Amino acid sequence: VRSALDLAQATTELAKATGLSGRELEALKAQAIKVESETGKSAASIMDMMTSSSKAGVATKDLAADLMLTSKTAVAFGMETDAAAQVMSEMRGSFFSGQDFATQQAGLQGMAQMMSYVADNGASSEMYLANFTARSAGLEKVMHASKESIVAVGATFEAIGIPAEVASRAMNTAQTSIAKLAGDSEKLKTLGLDPAAFKESVNKDVIGAMLDVVKQTEKLDDISRTAMLTNIFGQGFADDMVRVGGAQAIYAQNLALANDKTKQAASFEAAYKLQMEGVNASVERATNGFKTMMGMAIGPFLKAAADAAAPFIDSMKDKLNELAESGKLQEWADKASKIIKKVFAIA
Repeated sequence: VRSALDLAQATTELAKATGLSGRELEALKAQAIKVESETGKSAASIMDMMTSSSKAGVATKDLAADLMLTSKTAVAFGMETDAAAQVMSEMRGSFFSGQDFATQQAGLQGMAQMMSYVADNGASSEMYLANFTARSAGLEKVMHASKESIVAVGATFEAIGIPAEVASRAMNTAQTSIAKLAGDSEKLKTLGLDPAAFKESVNKDVIGAMLDVVKQTEKLDDISRTAMLTNIFGQGFADDMVRVGGAQAIYAQNLALANDKTKQAASFEAAYKLQMEGVNASVERATNGFKTMMGMAIGPFLKAAADAAAPFIDSMKDKLNELAESGKLQEWADKASKIIKKVFAIA
């Protein structure tokens, strides 16, 4: 009953966000129920995902297609559906704003595949990279950092143990600092960097240029180095920059992974399959556990009776699925909800 009420509420919210009603709304609900059966994510959370996508600018006609990619990413990355929807919306708005839906979807899929491959082959996780990348997506617009370098430096931050929210704040601060430094010839010369070459480096790979700056400060004594890094990146992030600057080899490895497009799609599919096997195994364990419990509790006679009832139960399940897809089940749930509310109002 609770699941039906949650789905009814989620359906209402989607109707408000999209203006849909009738068959179109029922079709999306049926799609959500289907995805629930395939992924283990609740239909209500999937409807909420579509509401988030609609509010983020996805056209109503594209919601079903967006649902498939976002729900698959949620499963592959081990994320809750609302968190996955938020990440995808942020990346859509930052990386692919102004592009048509098909181009956006292809870009988002490519990002998901890249993060999966980097995570699988480095010391990072898909969830961390998704959160970091969504928070740091502005680096591409403001400083022209490539998507690959953003994912790579995120994986580097995780490898050295810096939380995603701290790392993203550090990077957003660093982008302003590097932009100022590019115009400070005297400071660059103090670091042993050629001003013209540094500006070119910033335009080519701003994150690589940032790491070069940190590397160059190693030539200074400890006090001077701390003062220089604090002056460039601010006191709050100077230590983090030292740590990530000392991990240039890790960054280079992660960047190579991010730029290797030949195996990224297969990595994402493998992650999705692995997570789905876990979902299916959990369902099977629960089912087997229930069967064992029933056998121990009611004995062979009643167990045989329960087995005999299995076809009827399967038939009922199929009928309920048909009712759900036709909208009748939701209609009954809505009526039940109204009755319950009236009862409590009287009480």
